Amino acid sequence: MCGICFWLQFSHATEFKPYYEKALQLIARRGSDYQGFHDIRVNGTSKTMNFHGCVLHLRGEKLGCQPAIDANGNVLLWNGEIFGGLEV
Repeated sequence: MCGICFWLQFSHATEFKPYYEKALQLIARRGSDYQGFHDIRVNGTSKTMNFHGCVLHLRGEKLGCQPAIDANGNVLLWNGEIFGGLEV
């Protein structure tokens, strides 16, 4: 079981920070083996995209870390796993 959270911050205002922190506390129990963060500032705006992934590693040899970020800066969060599927 994993936990994922995406938060779009529209400004540097901090009034919503307690809600974000509470959401992270709640999903942390869903993945105690790994927690990852990635923030992206939206160019030319005051918006920031916040990605958070928690992983509970139950099967396989390799731990899948989240969020996954490719060489182009694309970010992927997911929940669940396909067993016996194609290697990615």
